[in-house]
Amino acid sequence: MNLLPPPTYGSKPMTHAFVIGVGDYPHRDPAWGGLGVLADVPNLPSAADSAKLVCEWLLENGGELAAPLASLEVVISDPSEADMRYPWTSPVAIGTATADHVHAAGTAWLERLRAREGDVALFYCCGHGAMRAGDPILFLEDLNASESNPWSHLNVGELAQALRRTKQIRCAFMFSDACAEFLLSLEFDKPLQTRFYPAPLSFAPVRDKVSLLRAAPSAMLAYEGELLDGGGGVIAKAGRFTQVLLRALSGASARWEGNRWAITPTNVMFDLKNLRRVYFGHWEERQFEPSLVLSQNDVHAILHPAAPVLPLVILTDPEDGGTMFDLHVSDRDDPNPPWITSKQARSSNAWHTAVPAGRMPRYAVAIAPDQLPPPFHSSLFIPTQALFDQRIPVGMS
Repeated sequence: MNLLPPPTYGSKPMTHAFVIGVGDYPHRDPAWGGLGVLADVPNLPSAADSAKLVCEWLLENGGELAAPLASLEVVISDPSEADMRYPWTSPVAIGTATADHVHAAGTAWLERLRAREGDVALFYCCGHGAMRAGDPILFLEDLNASESNPWSHLNVGELAQALRRTKQIRCAFMFSDACAEFLLSLEFDKPLQTRFYPAPLSFAPVRDKVSLLRAAPSAMLAYEGELLDGGGGVIAKAGRFTQVLLRALSGASARWEGNRWAITPTNVMFDLKNLRRVYFGHWEERQFEPSLVLSQNDVHAILHPAAPVLPLVILTDPEDGGTMFDLHVSDRDDPNPPWITSKQARSSNAWHTAVPAGRMPRYAVAIAPDQLPPPFHSSLFIPTQALFDQRIPVGMS
């Protein structure tokens, strides 16, 4: 179901988005008996809530996309679990993520992308996943429902290859928050996939205009994490990859490109692991290994944020010097206030803060006002991108 009114086209490129969230897997014990390996597939409420987060973000930020948002196809299988759920409600009724609904929504999405030259594709999915013949796949709601096709799935890798061969689109941005497990029985079976796109024929011309980022590389897992409100309370769980991705897209991965701020897939991929460390330290330690499957050979911006705020990690050098100095960020190389921001307590830990993006010099400042004379140290930086290791030499041995 498209969440937006029918698009009114001008001369500029537009984005057509497709979001899939599969949190409900009800066919653990189907009448036909089912596959034993699929008998205990758990529901995944965080996958449904992750898709809701992405939909909400797109609706709120669609105007800042490099090609503004024109349509948003959505299917979400939302399980009945009621505790700790993200409270977003779709503005219109949407279908569940069954094979039939994914086929219908995907067909509508692809038809819009082919309607004219130069539009942009955006795809996001979350749910249980695996690898099939080297491609990342997403299991759909009717997994294990049918004896004729127990492995109901969408082949995300093959979809990416088909988009590379779709001549009308300018570029595509794809994100998959799913595990990449290797299942021996899946490899030996011949599952039927849900395909709403033409088979990507090997002799068709290919352009490297598709970026595909996924939550985990082959044979590794993706995890959910607590989703916090503004006060630090847990309100739900959502995919870790999804939460870090949305932080990156919300400005943290901005760079000054040409004459404006831009967020590109390359910059997002470069920043994800650091952003996870800076903003999501409350998660217990588990592997977080986002993986780039396909990249673009031209620089295509996902969006152009108007006023991004960039993460800044400040340390003293040596690091234990932080226990002796107050730390500040200033627009002057000067020991006196006012400050842009200040650290509240002395410690040897890195200071995780943020500053508005800009092209003017800024200074990380270390001062010890309780010493005479008060020592003052600084290091210059220019906040044109996230800085995860800004060090202030404090001259201690």
